[in-house]
Amino acid sequence: MALRYPSPALTDGAVTLRPWHDDDLACVEQAATDPRIPAGTTVPAVFTREAGLAFIERQRRRVEDGEGVSLAISADGRAVGLLWLGVRPQPEVVGVGYWVVPAARGRGFGARAVRLAAGWALDHVGVARLEAWVAPVNVPSQRLLVSAGFQLEGRLRKFLDGGRTDALVFSRVVEDEHRGTTTGVPVPRRELLRVVQDLNGIVVSLDRLGSAMAFDELEALAVAQYVEHGDVFARLAVARGVLADALSAELETGDERVALDEEISARSTYWPDVGEPVVLALSDGVRDVLQRVLERALEEKGGDVIDDIEWGDVRAFIDEVTDPLRDGRSAAGNLVVTPYEVPSILAVIDGVGESQAGGVAWYELDAVERYAVQRVLDRLGSRR
Repeated sequence: MALRYPSPALTDGAVTLRPWHDDDLACVEQAATDPRIPAGTTVPAVFTREAGLAFIERQRRRVEDGEGVSLAISADGRAVGLLWLGVRPQPEVVGVGYWVVPAARGRGFGARAVRLAAGWALDHVGVARLEAWVAPVNVPSQRLLVSAGFQLEGRLRKFLDGGRTDALVFSRVVEDEHRGTTTGVPVPRRELLRVVQDLNGIVVSLDRLGSAMAFDELEALAVAQYVEHGDVFARLAVARGVLADALSAELETGDERVALDEEISARSTYWPDVGEPVVLALSDGVRDVLQRVLERALEEKGGDVIDDIEWGDVRAFIDEVTDPLRDGRSAAGNLVVTPYEVPSILAVIDGVGESQAGGVAWYELDAVERYAVQRVLDRLGSRR
């Protein structure tokens, strides 16, 4: 089947789906800063004006070449992402792809864009089935699809990245439009909040237990199985996200949403003890270095940008931070590091050392590690 640009442009008042313009270069440049976007798309990994314009021209040609339709996701008058509807070999089947630039994430633009495109394709274009393939570890994308009315169908093993990664298959079909995707039964807000708090506690506990497995140096196969077969974790995380979105949908300000997040976290259950914490006795100089290193890790900076950090007495840093964390040795100190946080802090420190010694790229934190590093940073900052 042939896809054409929607006319008029699709909009819900917050986002608009429209053809790409040459003045959308800033969006392409921002997308290139997230290495995951160029890795899975034709966004240039190294941005130049010429490469950006070539990318935009490729998007415009996709309609003419019969591949599908590529639309810019526009919010507040500027492009913030891409929505792709690609023709599949099967009749009336269309694939869905999308990305949003880092600075525009967390505001629901991607979910709004997918909902707009899906409704248009199924109701007005003659598409019978929309499908998306998502890596099991990409929980935010799964959450987005569920909130846009897609259902998880199954798993394709060794399907993505040249046969190295499984794919979860999500779909939305034309029959879903007729029967609806929600029950329409109202749920009391206090009950929904309680469910979200419980789910949040379970997800955080799984985060912690997964990190504890790595810290305890269990067999590599066991750790790999936790990561590779974390379907239950992924589904719980998706459910938590969708329900939290429902809770915050009627909130009007960012402060209200922050307060909701704090309430969810503060009252979550299922926080098991996974071992004894390590208490560090940090001098002011070492404390300052640790705080700055962890801040840089969350900023995902490369090794070449940490030259401005004065390491001072490296022996003191090893004595006060590295050795106690590796040995699980506590002192009468001023910083508590829980067991699930220890491997993340050590990974960051090791990454810094490698970068300083040989120019190795900065250690890239996953979602669990970022959570742990941020927790330690919060405690470091609270005493300054």
